Amino acid sequence: MTAEIIIGNGFGLVVAADEATTTSRGDREIRTYDGAEKISGLPAPHALAVLHCGNVNLHGVPYSTFVDTWIKTLPDKALNTVADYVQSFDAFLNDQIPKYTQETTLLREHLDQFANICEEIQEQLSNSKKLNPRGIREYFMELTKSQDALSDRENSFIEGLMKKLGKDERLNTLEEECRSVGCPHLDHSSIEGILDLYFRENSDEEGIVLIQKWARGYLASSYPANDSGDLTFVGYGEKEVLPVLDSHSYYGFVNGKLFSNCDIYKRASNHGNGYCLFEMFGQYSEIKRFINESGLSVNFIQSEIRSSVSKFARVHDSDVESNDVDEVTQTLNPGARIFELGNQIESDISERVSEQFSLALASFAGKNLTTIVSIAARLVRLQNLSLELRNKLPTVGPKVAVATITKAKGFAFIKPESIDSL
Repeated sequence: MTAEIIIGNGFGLVVAADEATTTSRGDREIRTYDGAEKISGLPAPHALAVLHCGNVNLHGVPYSTFVDTWIKTLPDKALNTVADYVQSFDAFLNDQIPKYTQETTLLREHLDQFANICEEIQEQLSNSKKLNPRGIREYFMELTKSQDALSDRENSFIEGLMKKLGKDERLNTLEEECRSVGCPHLDHSSIEGILDLYFRENSDEEGIVLIQKWARGYLASSYPANDSGDLTFVGYGEKEVLPVLDSHSYYGFVNGKLFSNCDIYKRASNHGNGYCLFEMFGQYSEIKRFINESGLSVNFIQSEIRSSVSKFARVHDSDVESNDVDEVTQTLNPGARIFELGNQIESDISERVSEQFSLALASFAGKNLTTIVSIAARLVRLQNLSLELRNKLPTVGPKVAVATITKAKGFAFIKPESIDSL
């Protein structure tokens, strides 16, 4: 895991990230190492950084390798916008991934990931006692209802994919591989085979038709993976005066198509007497808690609850006195009143926290970059401190890399000794 923070204003940007890498065994995180480079800065004349978290590799190649190689292909002139840098990187991946990885490997990985998705669905149906013809029909009927109609491009893509991963298709090289080694089962070598493997035994023909319809729509628009590598492009394009952030999740590449989603796109916006751009990635619960509650009483939650209860009581007493609410109805429906009170408490606390967050952004908007460098480094270390206090594996490390980006001078790392002295 990681903790990354971005704080920008009219003066420039500060990006900070811890340097820990976590290794896992199954679902269990077992060890961390220092030295991970999660911030890649572009050289002048570009004024941009790329922050990485999530999966380390994309089809076996480290994201850092892709990013560093892409940077070397950029022209000696800044691109117009941050979005243009993202488009440039995506085009680079589309060109390079087929050169790094054989198509058969990409197809096998795609099918294996799809099998994992189908296994999860099968397990979900089994746990809910719905792994039967009726349960399967109802489940996939709901899934197909929520699917959008496929575009011409998506239809073309899935038709091409089915020719390479469809059952008994001439171009299905995975089935040919199985036959060449005498494999007795081809279920794991085609999309229809995977569907039959996980659902055929417990479904009827109507259910199979629905399952295949879902699979076609799902694979046309999504890459079958739960995890992603997340890259955040932040800085300035040639035509951008204030900092911009464009964050994307990358899932995989198959049949000539890169699957990625834009998660966040934002520009510095007005806060107080200036502009601020703020975002966090990875593990940031303690950072968020600190910003939301900084300056408030340690007992502010209790105070807000007492205030909300008091306000709720006054309103309902007034309603009873004015006959706006039937007193008997209130007595007979205590659950409804408790639920209403719970919503009132949640709303009041959220409003108070939102006020605090807005104050923090207004404060960031007016600070110089030296001060923000110190704040960003300490916020990342706060997340590490929380893990240490709870005797948790330090998946966010104490060592922090910090860099600044300005429109005039571009990207520059801050020396570690300079961070510690702030």
